[in-house]
Amino acid sequence: MTEENKLKELYEQKFLPILKKVEQGYQAKKRSERQIVISIILMIVSWIPPVIFLSGITLMIVITCEMIIGAVVINSFYFESQHNDYNDTYQKQIIKPVLSLVMPAWHYHFDQTMSQEKFDQSQLIRKSFSCYNGYNLISGPLENGSFEFSRIHLEERKESDDEYCSIDVFQGLLLIITCKRSFPEQMFITPRDKLRNFTPLEEKGKNWFAKSKEIPPLELHRSAFDDQFAIHVLPPPDQTLPVPQSLIDALLTFKQKYPCDLALSFIDNKVYCTIGTKIKNLFTPGVGLFGIQYSTIKAAQDQILMVNEFLNVLDTNIHLWDKNTTN
Repeated sequence: MTEENKLKELYEQKFLPILKKVEQGYQAKKRSERQIVISIILMIVSWIPPVIFLSGITLMIVITCEMIIGAVVINSFYFESQHNDYNDTYQKQIIKPVLSLVMPAWHYHFDQTMSQEKFDQSQLIRKSFSCYNGYNLISGPLENGSFEFSRIHLEERKESDDEYCSIDVFQGLLLIITCKRSFPEQMFITPRDKLRNFTPLEEKGKNWFAKSKEIPPLELHRSAFDDQFAIHVLPPPDQTLPVPQSLIDALLTFKQKYPCDLALSFIDNKVYCTIGTKIKNLFTPGVGLFGIQYSTIKAAQDQILMVNEFLNVLDTNIHLWDKNTTN
């Protein structure tokens, strides 16, 4: 039986009954919620005549506003509680078994995420942001080290006198591989856009008031790669770029297979990688019928397989890198 057939069988025999039960509970809570709101409205209406008769219109407005605010608060708390129940069931009884089916050695920490401190250490996103959000954490072993990854969302929130806006800075995955080796110099591989533009890497001057100096990227003289990526090494090397050809080829192949923005940094004994994609957070369900669809479960499995493929590419090539350096 193929992996996809196993997933379909798991979905039909195990997941669907769970999801339908959760969905029924969710709809029942929604009905109760509507009843609560209607009861509050009727109670407010019933207060109008005596309040007007006894104390005038001002007191009526004050009491009515307070009751409406109370209704909104209760409603919000109630909705948040039922959504959390739905989310916990989805995480524990759906996503965790999918991960166990596809990658039994991986560990799913649905209540944890990658810290912003680790993200900052990657030095990959060099744009300002004011809000960092992380979702879930998955970790596991590799043949030549270990890994962890989370989905993250960076936003720049701007506020003026009359309006508020939120701008997406980055959406996607942050992966960290801990290697058995350390890299002698820091290296950054970042994406170029269609005009071959890239985010510059700047070296801060030793003097506090010195202007930052932009470091030029290294050219591999391979148009296919140079059109897609910019490479920076600190300090800039005098000789040929110390990157195995197999890694260059593998990154190009992966980029062609999965259209997404790839960025990597090699710092000390860590390889940091961001995979930029605007795919929804597949490990967290939407409310309503969203979580019942098989396509949602399949998309989560496909994302897991994509990450596994990329991790194997990096792990294999880092090992080859080690062997070539040793020899």
